[in-house]
Amino acid sequence: MSYFFVASILGVFVATAAAIVGMFCLYVWVVHRRYNHIPGPKRDNFFLGNVPRLQARKASQLVPNIFIEWSQNGKYKVIVFWFFWVPIIVCLDATGTKKILTDNRHTKSKRIRDMVGYVLGNRFMGDGLLTMVDHTAWKKRRSVFNKSFTRKKLIGFTPLMNECAEVLCDKIQDFANGDTQISMVEYFTRTTLDVIGKIAFGMDINSILEESNPFPKAISQVMGTIAAINCRPSLAFNPFNSLRKAVKENVLVLRETGRKCIEDRIETINNNKKQNDNDLPQDMLTGLLKDIAISQEVVDIEVLIDDFCTLFVAGQDTTANLLSFALLEIMKSKEISGRLKDEINEVMEDRKNVTYQDVCKLTYMKQVLKETLRMYPPVTGTARQTHGPLASEITRFRTEPQSSSALCLRVVSRNTFQIQSYSIQTDFQQIAPKKSTISLTTPSPRAPAFVSAKFSLRLNQKLF
Repeated sequence: MSYFFVASILGVFVATAAAIVGMFCLYVWVVHRRYNHIPGPKRDNFFLGNVPRLQARKASQLVPNIFIEWSQNGKYKVIVFWFFWVPIIVCLDATGTKKILTDNRHTKSKRIRDMVGYVLGNRFMGDGLLTMVDHTAWKKRRSVFNKSFTRKKLIGFTPLMNECAEVLCDKIQDFANGDTQISMVEYFTRTTLDVIGKIAFGMDINSILEESNPFPKAISQVMGTIAAINCRPSLAFNPFNSLRKAVKENVLVLRETGRKCIEDRIETINNNKKQNDNDLPQDMLTGLLKDIAISQEVVDIEVLIDDFCTLFVAGQDTTANLLSFALLEIMKSKEISGRLKDEINEVMEDRKNVTYQDVCKLTYMKQVLKETLRMYPPVTGTARQTHGPLASEITRFRTEPQSSSALCLRVVSRNTFQIQSYSIQTDFQQIAPKKSTISLTTPSPRAPAFVSAKFSLRLNQKLF
């Protein structure tokens, strides 16, 4: 009797498990069928999707270039690839991108928020400006930060930028013997950290001169972990991952630094209520805290720390990469470096420090920086979570002129839609129908492949 009872329980258990597995397989099959009309790479595995192919790629092969390859070099403007059994729609079309980004129904992707905001379970950027999903709350928070980027504020920040730039020039001048190689992207990163620290939070990080400073190292290691997870998604599911301990320590360094900075400033503002506001540091943090106090809004300090981490990461990484790639292209062309030198000499004359008015007059310099952003965007794309079916006329799959009718694009609600700005901006016909005002290299249908900005520079006595 007991054997019969055990066999019955075991049979029920096996039947239930088989039913669950069967229902899950049926669900995955239905999802696959639902998106079969959208072109894309063939699935490597029924359950794993295209993850094996992404993990098997070469280290030098970047994801944006893989998307271009999967689109058959621009033949298809919308493709789908499979992250396990989850469909990820990739948009390589300017018209489709505009339609998605201007529709407030489609919020930021929660997957991106979890990956960047909470790295391996550790709160990093949390619910900061970059990762906040609620559009209404984001708009309100962004309006507060916009006050720190007015013309008057930027003019006041110019002396601090000059100070950090002068420290950088003095530092690299020490290596200008013709034989020493240095990584300019590292020094650009440290310079932008110092600038953001002074302008946004009144902090003297001094990472240019103090190379052992743990702050830039912590940011670099956390961002490196995010990049590694993006390349190898299985790292996020490995509980024995050696990166977990390092990420926890580095995130703690960053967030505790932000906590101390914010708490000290709140105490300073409270002690200065009956005195002149001019005695307070005139930076972004002071303005933000005063606006919060005026609105009588209750804001968790953890959210303020989220914005602290967001400003440092988003500001230093994008700016450092822009300057690094711009310098790389400038050094490859004597014509461009010559024109820049002539313009700088004409605007600056014999003055050492740059003013806000000088920046407005550096027309060719702005063209060089904008073209660099087009060729090497620091952020290759973004993502949206669809909360409504997308219209079928969003884009055409094919780019041939004879394709006059748009193929039906049926994308149901609650799916991740990736916007690939890098792939879009490399298409001259879509983004820049008119001839570009500056050409860093010989114009071609596509810009050079996206490469790492980590290059070394052998300095001579003069940069130009």
